[in-house]
Order: sequence, then C-alpha cells, then structure tokens
Amino acid sequence: MKKELIFLVIFSIFMIPTPSGAIDGEIFEGPYSFRPGTKLFYSCSEKLDFAGGTAGSNEQLIIWTMIINPDLTYRLVLEHHSENYRNDAEGNRTDYPEQTTWLYCDIDEKGHFKNNYYLGGLALENLYPVDLFVELPEDENTARSGWDHIDKTYGDISHYKWNPDESSISNIVIDFNIETLLDPIYLLDTKGELHYDPEYGLPILKKVEQTRGYGKYEGKTTIEIKLDSITNFVPEEFMNFENSLYTHLEAESTYQAIMEKVEKEPDSINALFIQAKEILDQASPQITDTIIKKEFDLIAAGYEDDTLDVRIRAGRFAGIIDQPATAWKTKDLSGKTHTLKKYKGKVLLLDFWYRGCPWCMRSIPTLLQIYEKYKKNPVILLGMNVDKDENDARFVVEEMQIKYKNLLARDIVKEYNVSGYPTLLIIDQNGIIRDMHIGWSEDLFERISESIDKLLK
Repeated sequence: MKKELIFLVIFSIFMIPTPSGAIDGEIFEGPYSFRPGTKLFYSCSEKLDFAGGTAGSNEQLIIWTMIINPDLTYRLVLEHHSENYRNDAEGNRTDYPEQTTWLYCDIDEKGHFKNNYYLGGLALENLYPVDLFVELPEDENTARSGWDHIDKTYGDISHYKWNPDESSISNIVIDFNIETLLDPIYLLDTKGELHYDPEYGLPILKKVEQTRGYGKYEGKTTIEIKLDSITNFVPEEFMNFENSLYTHLEAESTYQAIMEKVEKEPDSINALFIQAKEILDQASPQITDTIIKKEFDLIAAGYEDDTLDVRIRAGRFAGIIDQPATAWKTKDLSGKTHTLKKYKGKVLLLDFWYRGCPWCMRSIPTLLQIYEKYKKNPVILLGMNVDKDENDARFVVEEMQIKYKNLLARDIVKEYNVSGYPTLLIIDQNGIIRDMHIGWSEDLFERISESIDKLLK
C-alpha cells in the first residue's frame, strides 16, 4: 500500500519560557528543541479499512541528536523501523518482514532541512522527518491567520491553522488539511490535528484522517503519531557508530547506483558487477560499529541475489532497447485510429499508464512539461492507457487537462512486455526503441529530455 505524504508543522505562538530560550514578551521563534545527547522515540500506527479488509503499519523513529554543526544546524541520526500487515475480508492476517533504515540529516530550530540524498529513503513513510519538523511561519500574524507549506518534490500543499479553542499553555493544537495532485483522481480528503508541547519544544502527537472514494483501497485511513519517550546518551561515545553509519550509507548508495547502471549498459555487466563488489569489500573493514555492521552485512550477503535480479532486468532492457518497435493499430479516446507507422520520421514518446497508478499520476505534470517543450519539434507524445474502463481514462484526461492524445493500449502493452507503471518508451525516427524509463523520479524531466535531445541532433 503506497502512502501519500502527510505534512507536520509545529510551532508555539505563546509567550512563555521554553528550553530553547524564548522569554516573556517575545514570539516563540525557535520551537524545535534538539539537545545533543538525547534520543527521541516516536511511534506511529496506521490503519486502513476498505472493502477488501484492513491494512496498516506500525513504525518507530528513533532520532539521535549528535552535535550542533558550525552553521548552527543539528545533526540528527535517524533509525527507522517499519512493519506492515494486512487482513483480508475473511480475517486472515499477513505480516510482512520488518524493514530497518538508517539515515542522517541536518536541521535548524526553524525546521529548515539541508538537502540530503539519503533522507529521501523515508519519503513515503508516515514518520518522514521533513513532515515531522517542517519549515515554520515567518511571523506571528502569519501563524495566527494560517499558512501553507508546499512540498518541493510533489507540489502537495498543507494548510495550517492554529486552534485557540483547543490549545492550552502546555499543549498547542494546530488543525490542518492537505491538497494533493491525487485528490480529484482518487477522491481523497486528508485532515488532522497537531499537538506541540512548549516545555519540550517538540511535537508530541499527530492525528490524521484520510478518506478515499476511488480504487482498490477505497475507504478510511487513520494515523496516530506519538512522542513516547526521551532518553540520554553521550555523543562522544558514539563517534565510531556515526562514522560507520556514514561509510555504510555512502557505500550503499554507490552500490545501488552501479546496479541501476547495469540495466542500461548490459555490455558492461561483468565489469560493473566487479566494481559493485569492490565497493562493498572496501567499505566492510571501515564499518566497525556492531549495529551498523549488521545492517551492512545484509547488503553484502544479498550481492549474489542482486546480480541475478539485475541480470534479469538487464536482459529485459536488452530485449527492448535498440530493437524495432512492434507495429500496432488502435484508437484514441475520441475514436480516431492511430498506427505506429503513422509516426515514422518523428521521435515518439509512449507513456503506458492507468488511473489506479499514483506514480502514473505523479508523472503526468512532467509529461505535460515535455509536451510543451517539444511541441514545435518533430516529437510526438502519446498516452497509452490500459484501464479496463475507458471512462477512467477520460476522467483523468479531463481532470488533469492533458493536452496530448491518449490511446487505448490494453492490447498493445503485451507487445512491449510492460510490467511496471508508468513505463515510458522513446522510439526514434526509424521506429527503433532507444530508451525506456520505468516509474517516477524527481529527475524524470531531465532524463527524458536528454534522450529526446540526442535523437534530434
């Protein structure tokens, strides 16, 4: 079950003494109180009730406050644990293995995060730190009248409003609702309340309710996040732990990047596998902390399975890239006939999608940008819809104001061996498939543009 991002912002408008240094007569400007040497334990329970049963997760986020950086940001080490479960309509329960993720980030007392590649590893979790400590309003008037926070990755907008009737001197309550690109597509409504304790300078409770009126998971989701406890540790005693973590994260990201590269460069597969193995071998002796070593060893132990999986995926790419595109004939949503042959002499971008795929929906704004960029060039963008009900395709096209043609492609998808969505194929002027992208990514616009530009030279 994919989670949509839920945003959390905490602040105090009360003029009272706090651990972070606010005094009487001043607006509380520094609400996040991170003290080096403390561990914050947050837990989250999520439950979805839908026609097929129930599903949910239990998460824990342990925040280790390590040091104050020279730029006065706080270095936080993040330990995240997550377990998912599902009960079918008959009450049979399935529990999925626990997932553990280690990350780090830097944040100031106003909720400004420094860019961090690794932090995105929690972006789809309810306990995503950026949602827990978001940027704060600039002044008291903004705080009192309400303010918005725009997610830089997805463009989702969170609207916040202080609730004076529910707030007290020891418990600040903020109501919120969230607007996302997916709301009109899946008939989503998300709202909740946030609780902040001025004594600790921390969020202590968050409650979220989300209703969904379309799709497999049509129903109601409830989420509750709590600050369970705060404990102390000696940062100096964990220097080895921190250094091992950074080595682990850097090696893991480099290793994964090489594995992804293999799929597009099957001719270099053996050399790249050797390079990936060397990354693991070089990092292993540098990771001496027992906790981090255990996590790293799981990656190293999975090397053989990873190479097998990548060989399969690379073979799939090799069977498509630089091969002639299979001819097809179908109709668009208005009934007009289209054929592959019709577009010979032009660069053709095919986007295979369906309404129930949230990452397909996330990709559409990027594809609209691609359409506008190349509409005066010999480049054609076609949506290839695979919904069982054509009305779902028409609904999305209308709601998202899609300008490019969308074709009925349920039969065509089999010819291209598409199994993940969205799948984007780039076909050159002679009908040869030159590139393929599966899924949504932040740099999708740049990656697609680069592939098209090469063919236009």
